[in-house]
Amino acid sequence: MLEQPSLDGLARKPRRRKKSDSTQSQADNCPIAHIVLDVQASHLGKTFDYIVSKDQDDYAKPGCMVRVKFGTRRVNGIIWSRSESSTTPISSLKFIEKIIPIGEVVSKSFMEDISSIADAYGGTRANIIRLALPRRIAGVDKENLLDDIHLSKRVKWINELQKNFRSNDNCAISQYDGSENLRKTTYARMIATYNNANLLKQSLEDVHKPYYLHHENSSLSNNYKNNCKAFLIDALPGAMRWAQDLAWIIVTAIRAGRQVAVVLPTIREVNDVMRALMVYGLKPYKKSQNPSGTLSGDVARLCAYDSPADRYRAWRAIEKGIVPCVLGTRSAMYAPVESQALFVIVEDGAYQYADGMMPYAQARGVMRLRTQNHNGVFITMSFARSVISQNELKGKNLAAKVSGPLIEIKPFNTIVSNACPWVRLLNLDNLNKINDPSAGSRIPYTALASIRQTLDANLPVLLVTAQDDTVQRAACKKCHSMARCKRCTGPLDLPIDGSAPKCAWCGSAAIGWKCSNCSSGSNFIEAIRVGVNFTAKEIFKIFNDVPIIISSAKQKSGVIEWIDQKPMIVICTLGAEPRVLSSSKNSCGEYGLVAILDAWTSLYNTGLDSRIDTLNAWMKAASMCASKNRGGSVLILGETYDILAKSLEEWDSSILSKQELQERSEALLPPTVCVARIWGFRQAVVDTLNAIGAMSVDVSEDITKVVSKNGDLDSSSNLPMLKVETKDSESVVSGDSSESEYLPPLLGIVPMKPPSTLHEQNSQRFEELNDRVKAVVRVPLEYRDELVNRLKKECAKHFAMRKNGELKFSVDPKDL
Repeated sequence: MLEQPSLDGLARKPRRRKKSDSTQSQADNCPIAHIVLDVQASHLGKTFDYIVSKDQDDYAKPGCMVRVKFGTRRVNGIIWSRSESSTTPISSLKFIEKIIPIGEVVSKSFMEDISSIADAYGGTRANIIRLALPRRIAGVDKENLLDDIHLSKRVKWINELQKNFRSNDNCAISQYDGSENLRKTTYARMIATYNNANLLKQSLEDVHKPYYLHHENSSLSNNYKNNCKAFLIDALPGAMRWAQDLAWIIVTAIRAGRQVAVVLPTIREVNDVMRALMVYGLKPYKKSQNPSGTLSGDVARLCAYDSPADRYRAWRAIEKGIVPCVLGTRSAMYAPVESQALFVIVEDGAYQYADGMMPYAQARGVMRLRTQNHNGVFITMSFARSVISQNELKGKNLAAKVSGPLIEIKPFNTIVSNACPWVRLLNLDNLNKINDPSAGSRIPYTALASIRQTLDANLPVLLVTAQDDTVQRAACKKCHSMARCKRCTGPLDLPIDGSAPKCAWCGSAAIGWKCSNCSSGSNFIEAIRVGVNFTAKEIFKIFNDVPIIISSAKQKSGVIEWIDQKPMIVICTLGAEPRVLSSSKNSCGEYGLVAILDAWTSLYNTGLDSRIDTLNAWMKAASMCASKNRGGSVLILGETYDILAKSLEEWDSSILSKQELQERSEALLPPTVCVARIWGFRQAVVDTLNAIGAMSVDVSEDITKVVSKNGDLDSSSNLPMLKVETKDSESVVSGDSSESEYLPPLLGIVPMKPPSTLHEQNSQRFEELNDRVKAVVRVPLEYRDELVNRLKKECAKHFAMRKNGELKFSVDPKDL
């Protein structure tokens, strides 16, 4: 046979055959490794057994990362446990090909967290590992400073931090970054500001074993089991006051020997808390600028803003206990903190906390669940408390795993009164009372006069708009209140074809709709939102001698981070407010006036938490304004809900959250019930709803006949009906089937638009995406686990049988 001659040195080298499995011998003790593979399919969520060879015995420990052969491909995995035997015949098992030499990356407690989160939200452990563990960077693992710190060095380091904190605890002014003098919160300031502040301090300092003494066998004593505490803190107005108070909480927890994980909505809030921690002497964990590039610092950061190497470096530093605190966005909820850690979430109702990948876990529920597993402390802090937090203050009718009782920490009324700006609602009625000649205009004369007065006082003015785009909404033509469904109170949508309006939640047609506020009939109008560019043109015509700055994510200049405390007008969208740098350049300044434009847009937001989210955004903007003692004022321009204006005027979000909770209890909406949102291909969704028992419901069926001894539903039974009992104007949700009013568990089925990422040329290729629907399933809270298990089982069955079409679900969604 003729062969192509090769040049010298370029001859084909024979392949080296890999050592076959037949020549390998298994380990003497526990040769079977149960591995969670990086395979995201729902029906492959179990552990797979592999053989540990003798030369791998010392390194193949639970929590180590390995590489194995799975079918025709090689995948990564985590050793979950080891045992002496396997349910699979030993002849069918393969050897582990490679163990990544970086030690244990998943601790025993973190394994428990991963399993609990997967079970609570209907996912697999592989789904959580994909989100929790950042991509490995081999160069980072070679850095010497990632080696384990000796116990003596770790104890010496924490003692130095404690001594530094104690020496400066009574000082309200601290040196920051060599140039800035910033105020920091002290214990005396907390006691004088908040009720239950002493209880919070005692709970943070009640630590059984500090995290730097944590080992694998660090089980808590019986006295410390189920000893977790949870607190709700209402933030005070004032420039960066919330960050200063949160920094004191973090420092107190670190001083007591706790690791701390803080989840914040965006990178801007992460930087705010980092600056507040630097006042206490803590430094960011990063590489130094010297040629050696040594790593040092006390606070790690986990967010998408950082490079993959920085994220992996920070994650490894937290996992090894090198740093006591981690700040970050949504991904920080999976930070591998140990022992009795402190879990903090800021603005727990923010939309950024809804994970975008299976199993679509919510940050608040994940952190509450981990707090129970670690017997730690949970704190939620926000300007406007969420409805979930308000419900947890009652301490009853709660979801067992992802919820629990809360202790309220609220500022005293005198403190709020002194720190709050003067809030005025300038709607049509109030403008007519003061005889404003321009009543009804977008920016009335009274507001323009206040703006000019503030500019004359050499202070900046902030004008906030709701959103930088246009949106169509259905509303009553007479009273301009939002048109809502009579069946589920959801918002109505106006179809393009001109047919009758339909509910965006349950899909019911609103035929013969009448407004519940004025009963004017089924008349609808279109609500149009005005963006920042049009606002800037209007303002420039009036104040052409004043600098105008636009801050919006949709503008070319983007979001402006800092401005000087000088006479200027800042126009921005909610959430893009620039921080003010004081005239002395050494602290955070304040706006002299904050005006909320187009307040009427709050009447047309369709989200379930729309009013809470609106109040939180308004309070965040108002917190940057000077107090009424220093001449600060907040103007609400336009019509809005009276309860929104009242909550902002009194700086008391509980007024709104209590009413929201009452209304949701009557309408059987979360958090008084458990809700699951299912979407995908129509036939797949319908089959799933039938399989879980959500469509075939018999009102006369006695629920007690289908409940097993342990309290769970029979797997073959239908989901229970929702019973509404009215007692003293309070609705009670239960699964009892006595004579009462019942509502079905299913809302929908409602059509969905194709994904925005789908191009027109691919629409014919994916025909099932043109027939997407969604549905909402509601059950009493005590049946949450049963609903999750049924959905997880049907989803796994759908993909295992390779059925056509998309099928996804999420539990406890942010919106319906």
